Amino acid sequence: MSNYPDKYAGGVYWSLDPDTHELTQHDDAKRFGKEFEMPHRVIAQEKVGSYLVSTVFLAIDHSHRPQGYPPVLFETMVFGSDPPHGSIAAEVPDYTDRYSNYTQAMSGHKRVVSLVKNKVPSEVSEM
Repeated sequence: MSNYPDKYAGGVYWSLDPDTHELTQHDDAKRFGKEFEMPHRVIAQEKVGSYLVSTVFLAIDHSHRPQGYPPVLFETMVFGSDPPHGSIAAEVPDYTDRYSNYTQAMSGHKRVVSLVKNKVPSEVSEM
């Protein structure tokens, strides 16, 4: 038996309390739309050279897995690059990571920032 109930029993949308980081599930599309515009959706951002590492709350489960698996509600991505580095995907293969909770997301954000710093050290040292 899984620790996770029916994926959509509590609704298809999720909310993140900006103070406690508690997640709640609901079916209110208007609430979802309003909360999707809230600044606390971006939980961490850091500029590393010409790259931006950004971690956000997704508000919809991105796990694409059946019942019994934890929801995937946070994502860290690496954006941009000015020449000479070209595509970040070629330099930082793990440029997208997803997580189930706030604690995992913050830990993952720090890991990706470190990864980018290690992949582009000459650019970072010029900052």
